[in-house]
Amino acid sequence: MKRLDLKAIAESEVLRLTDERSIKNWCKKNGVDVFHDSKGFFVNELDFEWAYNLPFTIELQKKHPMEWHELYEHYNNNDMLNVFQFKMNQLTNPDDANIQQVCVNINSITSRTSHYEPKSNESIKRLDWFNGSKNSNKLQLNSIDYGK
Repeated sequence: MKRLDLKAIAESEVLRLTDERSIKNWCKKNGVDVFHDSKGFFVNELDFEWAYNLPFTIELQKKHPMEWHELYEHYNNNDMLNVFQFKMNQLTNPDDANIQQVCVNINSITSRTSHYEPKSNESIKRLDWFNGSKNSNKLQLNSIDYGK
């Protein structure tokens, strides 16, 4: 385990936080455990880097669901030539990227909703309305009892 002192984080200005207490709060908010020993406060370097890069990684996964891992490695290695080539390929072959994105979106939607079983009549009506049931084009709020 490589340790990363909170003082080193403050000096590097990665988070643009100089106060040790602010850095601890950031770590706590982002799920990074802060440890203390005789040398001072520190975190696990990989945990810190993971939490710091998480928003960027999530965006890469959304934009490039099939190639995000490869693209992340190019960014992480500062390999701008391959990043540039990847982005140019996306511009010249947008259909391939769009088809992959749609397939991933459809799979994620069906995997999220396939396990849901409505239990009440109100839930069934809402689900029918949401799925565009042929029986009703509009949600009839008067027929649903919200317990008022």
